[in-house]
Amino acid sequence: MTFMPAYLRGLGLTGREISTVFALSPLFALGVPLAWAYLADRTHRHDRVLRLVVGGAWLGFTPMLFARRFDGIFASWALYAVFSVAVGGLADAFAVARVRAGAVYGRLRLWGSIGYVIAAVAAGALLSARGRAADPLVPIAMWLALGCAFAASTRLRGAGEAAARPRMTDVRALLGDPRLRLVLVIATLHWICLSPYNVYFGVFLHDLGLHPLTWGLAYSAGVVTEVFVLMTFHRLQVRFTLPTLLAAAFAVTAARWLAIALVRAPCAS
Repeated sequence: MTFMPAYLRGLGLTGREISTVFALSPLFALGVPLAWAYLADRTHRHDRVLRLVVGGAWLGFTPMLFARRFDGIFASWALYAVFSVAVGGLADAFAVARVRAGAVYGRLRLWGSIGYVIAAVAAGALLSARGRAADPLVPIAMWLALGCAFAASTRLRGAGEAAARPRMTDVRALLGDPRLRLVLVIATLHWICLSPYNVYFGVFLHDLGLHPLTWGLAYSAGVVTEVFVLMTFHRLQVRFTLPTLLAAAFAVTAARWLAIALVRAPCAS
């Protein structure tokens, strides 16, 4: 995924077309994950629904291996996004069930970050060695990763996780809490800030003349820090309140965006 925007640009898509493609996921995220979560809560089989959305994302992405024009890429990404937008929430729900059984969330979550670092650096090294514009290795690698995720999901076994039947009165009660409304506003602003980075950081590094391996290392630098925080979060939570940690995270993130805008040397990015 790290190299997908630059891959699309290499195919000749304009900035507006690339943004249109990647806008599909957050657009679908406004409502589609609620439908998948509703199905999981009604059936009490979060493992099966998670398997379904991961497998659907894998199959939905398959046409991207062959698409070269905007219309085909848009259609394939739409099919992929219908399923992929639900993966994170369902996986988190699955993890929370494990936490209630005694697991530490940070230690579960850090494996995703470790996998990201390995994939970003390895793919960056391969792409740098191949030196091809719009390298088909990018969608192939993502398709293979999705296939591996589906294979792994078949090994998950839920225990019929307890969940109350979803009701609109519960939703209204939640939205009536001013603290939750503030969190939703914060989350919206946060993702507004993240979107240019997620979509165009690779293109930005490409325009600086840097090789894909540097892109992978640059993306991984932040994720390595994330791994450290996840490993120690249960200790940080004891010493600091959650609002304090959240405020600190936003402050550091703001400084990071400013640094990225100003720095040009690879060793400093």
